Amino acid sequence: MRYCFLLALLLSGCTLMDTNSGLLYTDISYPLISTENEITEKSITVSNYSILGLFTFGNASLEKAKQEGNIKKISHVDVNDFIILGVYRKYSITVYGE
Repeated sequence: MRYCFLLALLLSGCTLMDTNSGLLYTDISYPLISTENEITEKSITVSNYSILGLFTFGNASLEKAKQEGNIKKISHVDVNDFIILGVYRKYSITVYGE
């Protein structure tokens, strides 16, 4: 009976997984913000990582990206979320600007 409950829970979507996440593998990219500033080729990517949801490290903030990439005016920001089995996660933002 216990296994039927767990199976029903997994299939119902009532888990801790994001609705955009696959159960085994996720690699999605999407736009986060866009401004009216001119689109440029200059970009910087910053990431943070998580292992088992217990250990998280890195800095994927806009401020960190602006500082590392010497970006004064942001044109747009993209996000990439890469997850394997819910065990390993890499969350990255790419900031474009001048």
